[in-house]
Amino acid sequence: TDDETRYLFLESLREFAQERFCEAHQEVRSAVQKAHGDYYLKWAEETALSKDWNGEKARFDALAMDHANFLAAIERMRSFDAPSALRLCLALSRYWEARGYLPLGQSEMEISLRLIPVGAYSELQSEAFSRLGTMRYLQGSYPEAKTAFQEALSIAEEIGSGTLKSNALHGLGSVAYYDRDLETAKSHFEASLKLRLQGDDRRSLAATYHSLGNVSLWNDDLAAAGERYRLALELRREMGDRSAIASSLGALGQLSVNLGETENALRYFREVLQLFYELKHPTMVTLTVVQFMQVAYKAGEKERATVLFGAADRLRAEFHFPVPPREREGVEAQLRELRMAQSEDEFQKLYAQGKAMNMDDAVREILNAGQ
Repeated sequence: TDDETRYLFLESLREFAQERFCEAHQEVRSAVQKAHGDYYLKWAEETALSKDWNGEKARFDALAMDHANFLAAIERMRSFDAPSALRLCLALSRYWEARGYLPLGQSEMEISLRLIPVGAYSELQSEAFSRLGTMRYLQGSYPEAKTAFQEALSIAEEIGSGTLKSNALHGLGSVAYYDRDLETAKSHFEASLKLRLQGDDRRSLAATYHSLGNVSLWNDDLAAAGERYRLALELRREMGDRSAIASSLGALGQLSVNLGETENALRYFREVLQLFYELKHPTMVTLTVVQFMQVAYKAGEKERATVLFGAADRLRAEFHFPVPPREREGVEAQLRELRMAQSEDEFQKLYAQGKAMNMDDAVREILNAGQ
């Protein structure tokens, strides 16, 4: 790699080593498997607990180099230390979300959770159910996500953990928000905020301010949305959390769209796209491409909107980031309008042009166009 030298096994040596391992005494195999699992668990948890938010990309890049080893460790640990397997899933969950491994992460988390009796490791299980809920709602599985967050909340209340309760409440708020039940979303977010104001987790506090801003934006309370987005951005800048800063800038861009400040919105979105692309965060790159498409659509730029529509559809499918159910009718109506505004041949040509773009192509096309 650019930063270090890594040596890989020849496949023949790997096969030989596997044969010798299988021939070894059970005690030796168990010791090797435990040492392997302990090593990767320690690494993943140190990465997950790091407060050096500016170094998150480098840490995720390092995890990516050994992703296969992490998955092997999870699978092996399930047979002799299921709680540690779940801890490893939990430590990798943000990496899976950021780098487009949502179905894989969800599956690994679900399998590991099933191996532990409810209540046996309450704090760990509550945290894991909340992360599982996040993976589910990001993929549009809202009822299943709600079930996971409710399980997390029930455990948190039983053990009296305000931190875990705030996480579960925030998750339930997110499900309600994406299902456009805004009153329920606001209620859950405000309950989460009350708990988070009592602690010192600035990242979680910023996330709740941001989410309350989203609710205000949908309620067309633009002044309240702007205030909450800026509170979140201030905290995120203090931490140097580049990924979260990009999310805040994207929200301010959407606020600018709603205020009719198109050029200001595009400046925000360009910065956001560059940041998420640099951080290798495909789901958020996808969301930003959608935002550019919406700007082009509202500006009446039907050809450009059609191309970006195709690009967004490909990226959503590739990175398992579907259109939220409550937005599908509106999105389908936009696509029908674009189809009717031009000949069928022209529409198909432009849409196919966008659908042929991978993430690199889509980012390059947008930034080079100076939009």
